[in-house]
Amino acid sequence: MGHYVDLVRQQEGQIQHFGNLLVCDGYFGVQTFVEPILQMDICLISCLRSNAALYYAPILQLNPHGSKKRGRPRKKGSKIDWNNLDEQCLPIVLSDAEKIVRSALVYVKCFKRQVRLVAVDYLREDGSLFTRKLYFCTDTQKEAIWVLEHYQCRFQIEFLFRDAKQFTGLTHCQSTNQTKMENHVNLALSAVSVAKAAHWLPLPKDQRGPFSMAELKNYYYNLALVERFSVALGLNPTETKNNPKIKELLFSSSYAAIAA
Repeated sequence: MGHYVDLVRQQEGQIQHFGNLLVCDGYFGVQTFVEPILQMDICLISCLRSNAALYYAPILQLNPHGSKKRGRPRKKGSKIDWNNLDEQCLPIVLSDAEKIVRSALVYVKCFKRQVRLVAVDYLREDGSLFTRKLYFCTDTQKEAIWVLEHYQCRFQIEFLFRDAKQFTGLTHCQSTNQTKMENHVNLALSAVSVAKAAHWLPLPKDQRGPFSMAELKNYYYNLALVERFSVALGLNPTETKNNPKIKELLFSSSYAAIAA
């Protein structure tokens, strides 16, 4: 973990310049990473393990005369029991057919500090619990929806790397030259972004659906075959592409049904 802390420290100036916010996945939701990041005065959003020991924020205790009790203020309240939640201490801030979002200030035992917790229960179609994710933000002043939206931005980055590895050869560079490797990585990642910008973003939001790099790559492969067949057979490409079966052919991974 110290290696990743050093990487963040090297980019500390850039992170503070671009919003002073760092979003990491659940692997980094541990004390050995969180504490050094806080010492750099960087706001961290990450995910806790499902079995993390969490406690409600302490309730202000008053004596019979209405003033605070003597002694050191409590750091934490009772432990959170997910099978018997206190709806007042961990209220629902958003609810729909897909998820239930709860948020509050909680004390995390492994961090030894309070954080803003955003607990999301993802539901099945029948309304039963599918999985629970525990997102947190070290800036306790942030709103729950703000934390959730910023953490979800990570998914777009992961989709980018996934598609680049599978479809644009991100890991296929065989050069040992640093400049060539950087160019290869930039081109592989840019190819996915350009494909998405050209074929997915122009569509209205209600018609987009999920973006599929596999389908798009298959389309261009089939399009190249149609062009090659047209030239080899001396066909008029314009007339061929006007055939209503061409569109079905371009998006098909199997030629058997069309050939029949």
